[in-house]
Amino acid sequence: MATTTTAASTTTTSSASTTSPTNQITYGVTVPISFSNPTPADLKLSTELEDTLKSFNLFETPEESGKKEEILGKLNLIVRKWVIDVSLKRGFTEQMSLEVVAKIFTFGSYRLGVSGPSSDIDTLCVAPKHIMRSDFFDFLGEALKVHPDITELNMVKDAYVPVITMIFSGIAIDLIFARLSLSSISEDMNDLIDDAYLKNLDDQSITSLNGCRVTDKILTLVPSRATFRMALRFIKLWAQRRGIYSNVLGFLGGVSWALLTARICQLYPNAAPSTIINRFFKIYETWRWGVPGPTPVLLCPIQDGGIFAAKVWNQKRDKSHLMPILTPAYPSMNSTYNVSKSTLSLLKDEFARGNQIAQKLESGEANWNKLLEKSDFFSRYQFYLQIDCSAQNEEEHRKWEGWIESKLRKLISFLEQTPKMKFAIPFPKSFENKPTPAATTTAANGEAVTDANNSNVCTSFFMGLGFNFSNAPGADKSVDITKAVIDFTHLIKDWAGKGPTMEMKVHYIKRRQLPAFVKAEAPPEEKPKAKKRGSANSADVAKKKNRTDQQQHINSPTGSSTTTTPLLNADSKTSAINKSSDSISSPPIVVATSSTTPKTATPISSPKALSPSQQHQQPVVNITNNNGSPVAATSSTTSTSTTIITPVPSTTGMDTTTTTAITSNHQTNESPTDTTNNTNTESTTTLSPTPDTDNVNNNLVPVLSSTTNNNNNNNNNNNIINEVDELDFISSSSSNNNNNSNTDKKPAIKKIDLIRG
Repeated sequence: MATTTTAASTTTTSSASTTSPTNQITYGVTVPISFSNPTPADLKLSTELEDTLKSFNLFETPEESGKKEEILGKLNLIVRKWVIDVSLKRGFTEQMSLEVVAKIFTFGSYRLGVSGPSSDIDTLCVAPKHIMRSDFFDFLGEALKVHPDITELNMVKDAYVPVITMIFSGIAIDLIFARLSLSSISEDMNDLIDDAYLKNLDDQSITSLNGCRVTDKILTLVPSRATFRMALRFIKLWAQRRGIYSNVLGFLGGVSWALLTARICQLYPNAAPSTIINRFFKIYETWRWGVPGPTPVLLCPIQDGGIFAAKVWNQKRDKSHLMPILTPAYPSMNSTYNVSKSTLSLLKDEFARGNQIAQKLESGEANWNKLLEKSDFFSRYQFYLQIDCSAQNEEEHRKWEGWIESKLRKLISFLEQTPKMKFAIPFPKSFENKPTPAATTTAANGEAVTDANNSNVCTSFFMGLGFNFSNAPGADKSVDITKAVIDFTHLIKDWAGKGPTMEMKVHYIKRRQLPAFVKAEAPPEEKPKAKKRGSANSADVAKKKNRTDQQQHINSPTGSSTTTTPLLNADSKTSAINKSSDSISSPPIVVATSSTTPKTATPISSPKALSPSQQHQQPVVNITNNNGSPVAATSSTTSTSTTIITPVPSTTGMDTTTTTAITSNHQTNESPTDTTNNTNTESTTTLSPTPDTDNVNNNLVPVLSSTTNNNNNNNNNNNIINEVDELDFISSSSSNNNNNSNTDKKPAIKKIDLIRG
C-alpha cells in the first residue's frame, strides 16, 4: 500500500502509483481525491461490514479453499493428458509429446481473492500452437464429459468467448481456451501480463487471454489489496441482491464491478473499506453515463496498438457506448458493451438508492443490511414478459436455456426500438418452472406410451416493462410489440443447435398474474389498511358483485352451457397443443390496453390474405355466439381495446402474423349487442383453427369463437372480455383422431383464461 509522510519526506508507492512532475502521487489517471487515513468511526463501520459479509457466508473455510485447489490440480492433469494425446495424433513422437505442456490459469473472483464457498472458478486453458480450438471441444470436451467427477457439462462453441461449463466434484467451473504462438508452454509461466504473448493470435484467443491479463493488472493497480477485496465482496453481494449482476443480460459482470471498485480505491488510497463503499455510490450516482461521448472509467492510460495493432477502445469511434468501463490490460476493451438504455436506467437508480442509504449509514441512521435488501423487481412493475424455455431433458435444456439467455439482450434492444416503449428490464436469473407431465397414449398392445415430444424441463426468464404514454386527452395508450417478439423468435429458432424438443414461449402478464415460483424473490407486501365501514363506493361494490356473479356462473358445474367447439379440459393431455412447424411458440402478446373508440374490421380467416404491409395491422376479430351469429362491438366510446399478437404459419413455411384487437365495454354499462339474439349472455373466448377450403395444409389459422352461457339475471355486462392472458396454437391434423365418423370435426382447443377486474 502506498504511504505518505510530510511534504519534505520521501514518498513510497506501489506499482499502482506514479509521481507527477509536481511531486503528487497519481494512482491510475488522476491524483487521488483524498489521502486521509481512516477515523475510528470508519474502522467501526468496517468491522460491522465484515461481520455482515460473514453473516452471508461469503468467506471460504480452509477446507473449502483446499478442495478448490485440489479440483484445479485434477483439471490440470486432464488437460496435460489431452495435449499429449493430440500431439501424438499430430505426428509427434512419444518423447516430444511428453515435453509439450499446457497450463490452467485462473481469473475472475478466484484470482482476485474474493471467491466465496458457492462461487464458480473461471479458468483458462493455454495450449501451444499445434493445438486447435476444435481439439478443445472435440477431444477435451468429450474426455471431460465421461469423467466420473464431472456433471452438467455444456459446450458453448458459438459464444463470444467459447466456453465449456461443468460441475467438477460439486464446484462450478467455466473453462475457456487460448492457443499461443509457442511450441510449448513453459512450466515457469505464472502469468500472461507480457504483451508478447499476444503475437500472431486470433481475436478469440486475445479475448480469452484478456480475462487473466485484466485480473492480474487490477491487482497491480490498487493501493491496498486487502481494502479492495473487502469492498469488492460487498459490492458484488449488493449487485446480486439488487438484481443488477449479469453481463450477458446487459448489467455488469464481475470484472466490471471489480474495475469500478478499484477506481474508487485509487481515488481514496488510504481509506477504510466502509469509506470506499460510501464513495462508490456517491461518485457513480453522478458519473457522466448515458450521454453522447460518456466519460469512461479508467484505471490507467489506454495503451496504443503498437506492433500488434489490436483494436482498442476509442472515445470518438465508440461514443455510442452507454457506460464505458475499460479494461486496463492491452488491448483495452469496454467491459460493459452489453449495457442497454433500459439496464442503464436501473443501474442509475440503484446507484442513487445506494448513495442515499450510504449517507444515512455514516450518520448512524441505517445499517449495512439496509443496503443489501433484495430487489423489489416482482412488485416494481405493472407489466411483465415471461419467457419460457423448455426441452425434454436436462442436457438439452442447459444448451437451450444458455442460448436463449445469451440472446435476451437482443429482445431488449428490439423492445427499446418499439414506439412508446420506455424500458424492458430483465431479471438476472431464471426460475425453474413446473415441468409439464409427458402426455401418454395407449398403444395397440394396451401399454402406455409416453409422448416424446412433450417437454419435461422448463425454466422462465422475466422482464419488467414500462411505457411512455401521453397524458393528453384521447391519446392512444396502446403499444404494439409484435415486431420485437417475432424478430426475437426468428433469432432464437435459427440456432443450428436447436433440437426437436426445444421450445420457447413468450407471455405478457400483469403483476397479479406472476406465477407462484417467483414469489420468493418478491419482498413481502404491506397489508392494506382496512377501510371504515360504509366508506366503500357503491359503484365499486356493484362492479365487484358483478364480476363475482360472472365468475361463479362460468365456473358453476351446473350452469347452462352450450359450445360450438370442444373445450380442452384443464386435465387433458394432448401433444397437439403448442406444436408448430418449428417447435417454437411465438405468443399472442397482450401489449397494452386503452380507452378508445372500438374499431371494426373483417376477421382474417387465412394467412393467404396477409400481405407484408398487413402483417402488423390490428383488425377486430368478430366474436360469435353459440348460434354462429356475430356479436357486434358496442357503440360506446369508452370501451377497452386489448391487442393480441398471434403468429400464423403460412403455406410457404414462413411465419406471418395476425394482430387481433379484442374490444370490450369494460367501462360502460352497455353490453355488446347480438345481432340475432338480444338476450343477456356471457361469452368465454376460445381459440380454434378455421377449416381452409382452399388449402388443406393450413392447419394453424387462429380465429375466435365463443362459449355462451345463458344468464337469467338482468346483468347488462355479461359479454365483457376484460383481457386475454395467452393463446396457443392447435394443430388440426393431430386432434380428434378417435372420432372418424364425424366428418365436420374440429380440433381440440384450449380455453382462453379470462382475467377479471
